[in-house]
Amino acid sequence: MRLHQFLHEVAATSRLLDASGRTWQWPADELVRVASPEQAGADETVLVVADLAADRADDEASRLHALPEGCAVVILVEPEPDHLPVGAVVDLLVAGGIQAVQAAPVSADSLGTAILGRRSIGDVASISPYLDPRREISLTPGATLLRVRAEHVVEGVAWRALEVSNRQAMWAAERDRDNARTMATAAKQQLADYRLSAERQEADVRARLAAAEGRLQDVLNSRSYRLARALGAPARLVKALLTAR
Repeated sequence: MRLHQFLHEVAATSRLLDASGRTWQWPADELVRVASPEQAGADETVLVVADLAADRADDEASRLHALPEGCAVVILVEPEPDHLPVGAVVDLLVAGGIQAVQAAPVSADSLGTAILGRRSIGDVASISPYLDPRREISLTPGATLLRVRAEHVVEGVAWRALEVSNRQAMWAAERDRDNARTMATAAKQQLADYRLSAERQEADVRARLAAAEGRLQDVLNSRSYRLARALGAPARLVKALLTAR
């Protein structure tokens, strides 16, 4: 999914602020650039890029923690979902007091994953279990539930992406296997064609040789050839006598 498509879906009813500091390659007229995320209001959505390096964890968490309660935030990280460091992302969300809502793979410059969250200071909304979204899980509000929500969302997008990646790898392997089988079948057929052609050429040569031998035998057995041999016998005798002298 393209980043602007993701932003259009998640921020359709609120003003979208851009605190990423990036220059985007796609039209970003709907974005309002701001210097820092804490300039966002409670009813706005702010876009940030998070550095997941260990030495940046506290600074990134502090930026998110400064958001007003209720403010929505789209956090962009560099790894794609199938290479997402789930633990680092979950720690960032919990430390920043961000209630994870949704995550998706995106295509935006060098960024591969977008996470939608909301700054939560008080109670955290219940989440739905994986297998039955009609039932809600009742948990104690606070950091524990923040972590559960973060794990639910981040692990979900990571596992889905990994499943797709594995499935694509399996399909690619199956295509390679089928191509190899097709090439082997074609090679066998080509070898059989060459063998048949060689056998036909050999049979043709043998047939021509047999025909030539048959014509030669007909000549040797003909009356004209025997007569010529008989007429030429005295001449050959005289020549032999002269040669002997």
